[in-house]
Amino acid sequence: MTTTPEYEDYGDETCDIYSTVKFGQIFNTVFFSIVVALSVFGNSLVIAVLVKYENLKSITNAFILNLTISDLLFTAGLPFWVYYYVQDKWTLGETACKTVNFIFYVGFYSSGFLLILMTIHCYIAVDLGHDGKRNGYSVRSRRSRMTLTSVTSGEEMSV
Repeated sequence: MTTTPEYEDYGDETCDIYSTVKFGQIFNTVFFSIVVALSVFGNSLVIAVLVKYENLKSITNAFILNLTISDLLFTAGLPFWVYYYVQDKWTLGETACKTVNFIFYVGFYSSGFLLILMTIHCYIAVDLGHDGKRNGYSVRSRRSRMTLTSVTSGEEMSV
């Protein structure tokens, strides 16, 4: 089989997987490091402001505090992923692998769950009015507000 002059053999320079993997290691390391630094700084600042200046018995502030904590849990797993990308293998043992993944995914899924709860709360506040009444029936009773607050904050609050 002969080749035409337009399609000469250029070698394997376009399929050099080593340089692609090396770029991914460097990019992920830098990107995750920036995300960790900004996340720790920003979420710590939010916690400091909430604790010092805000009423933590407010359901909105409870949502924000819990969302901040779940973001920090998510962030706690990222340095281990950086370590994994740099080493190109997991050397910390199976227990550490399971623990890091558990913390990472708890932070990831709890953030999504809290955003869903915040959306439901916003819907109730906007669509049903501040008192949560539609057609004379109370949608947000004291008991349901206390339950929602307790679930999201981890402690019982008076509403």
